[in-house]
Amino acid sequence: MHDHTQKLKYLEFLQNIISRMNTNSFQLKTIFITIISVIIGLIINNKSLLSLLYISCAITIVIWCLDAFYLYQEYLFRNLYEDAVKDKSPLYFLNIDKYRCICKYIQKIFSKTLLPLYLPIFVLHIFIIFKLGVNICNIYP
Repeated sequence: MHDHTQKLKYLEFLQNIISRMNTNSFQLKTIFITIISVIIGLIINNKSLLSLLYISCAITIVIWCLDAFYLYQEYLFRNLYEDAVKDKSPLYFLNIDKYRCICKYIQKIFSKTLLPLYLPIFVLHIFIIFKLGVNICNIYP
């Protein structure tokens, strides 16, 4: 009975890690939308902020990859959780290296939960950069 209680605590511990990764991903999206909204609002009101647009584009890429990282970590710990349920890992074992695969991380970047959020915003940045870049070239030959 003692081992069963320890296993339940271990599984609960892993579930808390998984939940924390999911919460981090959600909070990152909230912060991202706020930052990008402010920056795009500033750019629309002042077309001379092309450098701010470049920064915003970089922020989009960095946060997109960081969000994918949290989803990837969640995926890794879910695999560990499944192994723990099947008694394929020792109690309180937290090494997730055997589940790592760069292909899975790339899949998370282009997942159906991240792509619809980040890709349109990235494309909007590229469109505005191109549009402002063309206008700046026409103004200053």
